[in-house]
Amino acid sequence: MLPFVDKKLDFALQQQLKMAKSVVSRSGKFPVTLDKKGELVLCDTSSWTCGFFPGTLWYLYESSGDNQMKEFAELYSSRLNGMEYATNTHDIGFIIYCSFGNGFRLTNNKAYRDKIVKAAESLCVRFNPITGCIKSWDWGAGIYPVIIDNMMNLELLFEASKITGNPIYRNVAVTHANTTLKNHFRDDASTYHVVFYNPVNGDVVERKTRQGFADESAWSRGQAWALYGYTMCYRETHDVAYLQQAQKIAAFILNHPRLPDDKIPYWDFDDPKIPEASRDASAGAIISSALIELSQYVTPGFASQYLQVATTQLVSLSSPGFLVQDSSLKYFLLNHSVGSMPDNIEVDVPLSYADYYYIEALIRYRKLMTGKPVVEVLSHAGDPSAGEPQNSVTGQFTNDICMPSSIYMLNDVQNNIFVEPVIKRWRPYNDVIRFAGTVNYQRRLERVASVKSPVEGQYVQLDLVNTDDFKTIKSVHSTIKVGQPALGADTIIISIIGDSFTYGAFFRDALLVKGYVPKLKMIGLQQVDGVPDQFDEGRPGWSMQGYFRVSKSPTGAYNGFWQPEGDARYWGATEYWKLVHEVNQFPAKQKEPKILYFTKRFAKASVLFNPLTGYKVKPVKNDIMYDNKQETFVRFTGKKWEPIAYDQYNWDFDYGKYLSMWNLPSPSILVEYLGLNDFRDMPDPGTINFEKWNSQLEAMAASYLKAVPDGKFVVMIPQSTCGLLNNTAGDFTMKQNACMWQLRKNIIEKFDARDREHIYVLDAGISVDNQDGYNSSTSDEFMLPYLEYPGINKLKVQWGNPHPYPNYPVMGIPLAAFIQRHR
Repeated sequence: MLPFVDKKLDFALQQQLKMAKSVVSRSGKFPVTLDKKGELVLCDTSSWTCGFFPGTLWYLYESSGDNQMKEFAELYSSRLNGMEYATNTHDIGFIIYCSFGNGFRLTNNKAYRDKIVKAAESLCVRFNPITGCIKSWDWGAGIYPVIIDNMMNLELLFEASKITGNPIYRNVAVTHANTTLKNHFRDDASTYHVVFYNPVNGDVVERKTRQGFADESAWSRGQAWALYGYTMCYRETHDVAYLQQAQKIAAFILNHPRLPDDKIPYWDFDDPKIPEASRDASAGAIISSALIELSQYVTPGFASQYLQVATTQLVSLSSPGFLVQDSSLKYFLLNHSVGSMPDNIEVDVPLSYADYYYIEALIRYRKLMTGKPVVEVLSHAGDPSAGEPQNSVTGQFTNDICMPSSIYMLNDVQNNIFVEPVIKRWRPYNDVIRFAGTVNYQRRLERVASVKSPVEGQYVQLDLVNTDDFKTIKSVHSTIKVGQPALGADTIIISIIGDSFTYGAFFRDALLVKGYVPKLKMIGLQQVDGVPDQFDEGRPGWSMQGYFRVSKSPTGAYNGFWQPEGDARYWGATEYWKLVHEVNQFPAKQKEPKILYFTKRFAKASVLFNPLTGYKVKPVKNDIMYDNKQETFVRFTGKKWEPIAYDQYNWDFDYGKYLSMWNLPSPSILVEYLGLNDFRDMPDPGTINFEKWNSQLEAMAASYLKAVPDGKFVVMIPQSTCGLLNNTAGDFTMKQNACMWQLRKNIIEKFDARDREHIYVLDAGISVDNQDGYNSSTSDEFMLPYLEYPGINKLKVQWGNPHPYPNYPVMGIPLAAFIQRHR
């Protein structure tokens, strides 16, 4: 089969060179098809098809190495200059990605890369978060059509996120794919052509066709777009739902009773004129290319089936029945495609996009047969989604890295980037990270790089390199945003909600001791140890869930954020406030460390409560507490406390009520720092479900921003390292690290690049040194290789819980930089 493929590619090279020469004098024009008289039809950039001919030339340059073909590819691509700014078309992916996308892949031309990113920005303009889709046609106010063809334009968005490290484009692509998956398909996995949405509430209004035989028919090119689109989406996300959908679509097509033996479909599977109906070579070429790729992601049985059909299609398309053997069709390759049968436009003619996908399928087939990746990575820029890059047939592990789109640094301070938190699996002497980018590094070492003089807008690039073959597996980069230390004449108010990291004041040195953030006021209910009149909301051992449930334990920390609806206000448990008084009035009295953790820093808050009864001293109507002795909730009627049931009220996270209850000023920045206790010890890092955690974090952000509309909600990426495998607790830290890296990826994927929503991601994890950032044991019981060991060399053993206390002085630097930049 290889000699056959090579022969067809050689023939295509000669034909398309002649085509390129014949049109070169027609400035700004591209070949599309032939008219009914057999004359060449050209288009300009107003046509959705204008990118296919340049893309075909790039493919033929790839297959041949012919420099003349490269020159023509560059020339015809240049005719598309400026289209990356077009916001009036959903087909910008076809136009830019087929042309400049292939050009960038083959030449690494930075100008082409920039066009891809700008085109993605333009395409996102057409996205409506209410419908969850990219709008197809501009047919007037209140009309929001979305066609299945749009799936093909998502590849542009995925690539833009990989180039920039900004997940916003990928998020749009995933949302569109998910919405289409939900609303476009029938029970048999065939797709409608057009779904009309209500742009106000996102409801589906109706499902129609524009180019098929009927609204309920299966237009063949639409099925091809769907198959190709979801195969590509699986490649980019590794979301099994997309793979399953692609296989369902493949099953519909391949098992259809009206699919001809040569596997080139009729233009519509339900045309009543079958078998006299027109074929669509373009649909056959698209399906063939998609099946070749899909075969790489499935079990051997399906892979064999898909390749058999794809091979049959290529042989059929290369036969005299479809492939033009001379110049009679003005150097087009395939005949017998259908543009729009209902409009009687481009029926049974050659089409530029049929040629494009035919050449793509031939090249993919040749790569497959020669052991090369069927779809090569277009750029080495980093995908923030990370996914689970694993071959579903072989199960072979592929490492990964992820970084947020922005990284905050303080000027004139050493800003560290440790590699262990960034990498999915840290395996020395196998996969390593090399530091690159436009930034001027103070130092670049094996495990850490530092920047002391950051420049706004420069970027840090991290390359994940496999040292077996020294190939770059993946690259990511983050844009630097700079804060100037010690500047600021006005008071700035912030608050931090977190777990024991916040309780232990990871921020103290950077925010309160070293003077990086002047005139800082931290609010909360718990006194920061060692710093008068500064407060936080850190609770040791707490998870996200802790902030979304009522606190009624006599020894557990009070949660002021979980509040009943209306004017009712929850003040906590009576025995708890009695305990707080006792701990603070009699500090010498022995108490369990856990009790001290949850009580001693609430001294100032406890003045509102009677030290003998624990009840609020000056209650107002509808105040609520939990009476531990009666084991019931109680509400103040205005005269007395009466028992009530918890479920008499709806409860929710209410930041505004928390502020008003405790008479706290509104913080301009609210920082959330949770996650370690949620996910560190999950049994399987690869199957963690973050849905509930994400929804609670969204609720926290929404509540804060409702109370402080101009505020900034900061999601801090916690440490994705838990220290050494040699540790006194016997913790399986390698698996803990893997779990925390999955959380890191999740945070970047779901919350990064949402500045317009006043939500920011801040990377604290990169400042943690996994090897030397933790306390070490000094006991020979742990440090000697064995008790009778006569030598002087001792093991390095981590002591205590997974808190990088030696790193605390620098862990707050990213937060200090964020505050200083935004104050």
